[in-house]
Amino acid sequence: MREKYINNIISSLIKEYGFSLEEYNTAEDNSKNLLAIKYENENAFVVTFSTKEDFANKSFLALEYMREKGIKALSLNNIIIDKFTNDHLDILENQNYNFIILDSDNGGLVGSSDQIKNFAGLISKLAQNDKSGNTKKRNLKKSINEYKATYTLIGINIFIFMISAYLSKSIFDIDIKVLLLLGAKNNQLINAGQYYRLFMAMFLHGGLLHLGLNMYALRTTGEIVESFYGRKKFLIIYFLSGITSSLASYIFSQSTSVGASGAIFGLLGACLIFAYKMKEKIGKEFLRNILSVIVVNILIGATIPNIDNFGHLGGLVGGLIISFILFKE
Repeated sequence: MREKYINNIISSLIKEYGFSLEEYNTAEDNSKNLLAIKYENENAFVVTFSTKEDFANKSFLALEYMREKGIKALSLNNIIIDKFTNDHLDILENQNYNFIILDSDNGGLVGSSDQIKNFAGLISKLAQNDKSGNTKKRNLKKSINEYKATYTLIGINIFIFMISAYLSKSIFDIDIKVLLLLGAKNNQLINAGQYYRLFMAMFLHGGLLHLGLNMYALRTTGEIVESFYGRKKFLIIYFLSGITSSLASYIFSQSTSVGASGAIFGLLGACLIFAYKMKEKIGKEFLRNILSVIVVNILIGATIPNIDNFGHLGGLVGGLIISFILFKE
């Protein structure tokens, strides 16, 4: 359960509150540790995780790591997740850092430093994945500001769809001639030298439902990948996955195809690489969740007609390879 609570907290801090995840090695045994950090100008709000046996050492290591980065003004918050009776009172006495103590059995709040009681209550809710009240409401404007690349891509897709809908005089069924005009993947035209179609196809959609499903998936998956990898690497993963998707479709399928789903499968591949490499620190639940999402979507594609499964698989493989190369820290 402890790994699950840590995973819930990290995921919510990154997706909903603008934190980034950083990893550092311990000099003594070269073990890896995670910090959730939110930078504000020259200040940093730092969250580390520990047990009642290693909380002092984890606080010291986190402080040293931040000092090596040149950050002197910081708020260090140690989330201790363990089984407690009354011994938590000893932890809270005479400490120079903020502490939040959670019960490892149920994620409930056991105690905290006085100055961060509100934050401690929020952390307990995040650990239990309690999305009630204010924690469920996402400020769209804030999300757009934090995940600029994701929402820019969504905006581009919607804009191009509006053009195709106008030309087709329908939002539900886009004319194939319009899709071909705007750059759909078509093997004969690519063979004739129109290689730009390998890129443009990822911005076209066959109807409103197609667009809506893909944009929902892009929003949820894109925010995660942009948080984990950063904006630049996110865009590299997205575009190269979209191109590998088109290439796989070109090689293995003669059908005309459009859609962002290949690039989105690449983002799922990036999530899978992150979940696998970080499984010892954030637990295996995220890894299992991503695997189940990938398998379910592949099965759906295999059972529904007119789905470009080769494009999906090509995007997934491309995303796996690209993110494996980019994920070095």
